[in-house]
Amino acid sequence: MKIEINNQIIEFDKIELNIRERNLENVFKVNKKTLGYKLDKAIDNPKNCLHRIAIDQKEKYVDLLNLNFGEFLIKLKNNRNQDYLLYLNKYGDKKYCFFKIDKHLKEKGIYCFIVDDEIVYLRRSKKTFKERINEYGRITAYNCLKDGQATNCNINTKINDYKQVFVGFHLMSRASNEEITELERSIIRNQLENTDLWNIQRN
Repeated sequence: MKIEINNQIIEFDKIELNIRERNLENVFKVNKKTLGYKLDKAIDNPKNCLHRIAIDQKEKYVDLLNLNFGEFLIKLKNNRNQDYLLYLNKYGDKKYCFFKIDKHLKEKGIYCFIVDDEIVYLRRSKKTFKERINEYGRITAYNCLKDGQATNCNINTKINDYKQVFVGFHLMSRASNEEITELERSIIRNQLENTDLWNIQRN
């Protein structure tokens, strides 16, 4: 796949994602810390995004403080108690998939996700593609939390929604991190409508 930026041809090696599992639900429930531990940690840190919530919740659920945090969340959800959502990011209770790449594992550069021959999300990777792409491919309980990785959850659940998704690799292993960053900015600046469709700030 090729795109043209400022009279420069940028070529991507386009590979279909091998999605091994789909529609994984309630991923957030795998959390063995107790509710009391989680709330106390948030209460002790005024900068914690759960600080104010934790103060109210500790009194409200005083009888459940010894329950595993994940069990607490799923208990609330099963009882249709919307308080469980207070602990999750916007995408923390979506359906996810599991995938990983098996090519360009040790390379770095620019990567993109492609649907129907359109680039829907593009970013740089200063770490290896294996590390970066596989972070999207396996959502953990921590990712789902309010202080977790909302972007990873967002990208993963979107991939889960499509029957076929490709990932494109523009290899820049010999380039500096500054050069990789500049190319990313240039592509997004010139093709914003396409390359940023899955941006968390637009969803």
